[in-house]
Amino acid sequence: MITSKIRPRENQNVEYKSSWHDKYLEWLCGFANAQGGVMYFGVDDDHEVIGLEHVDRLMEDILNKVVTTMGRGYKKMREGFEGAGLPMPKIESAFGGVRVTFQRNNVNNSQSGG
Repeated sequence: MITSKIRPRENQNVEYKSSWHDKYLEWLCGFANAQGGVMYFGVDDDHEVIGLEHVDRLMEDILNKVVTTMGRGYKKMREGFEGAGLPMPKIESAFGGVRVTFQRNNVNNSQSGG
């Protein structure tokens, strides 16, 4: 079992969730429409890394759900990110869980992992 803590506190750009629920799609869309943000899945409210099972499948599911939920909005978002020279949102394995990053306007994402 992973027993570490993540240091950054939750704020308008950083959010920790112990597991994935489809209702978090709204939060991800909010990050995409605002100044960006990072959501960590597999981290509890005390910032303890608890990890997740089936991380690879979850990363694929999140991407598919983002594309399906946003529909043509996803294409518009992708074009906007590319036009502004910003990296596309990333869904990646981190700390035994999943990290989803929408990087815009100097979002504090100083905590890296993998």
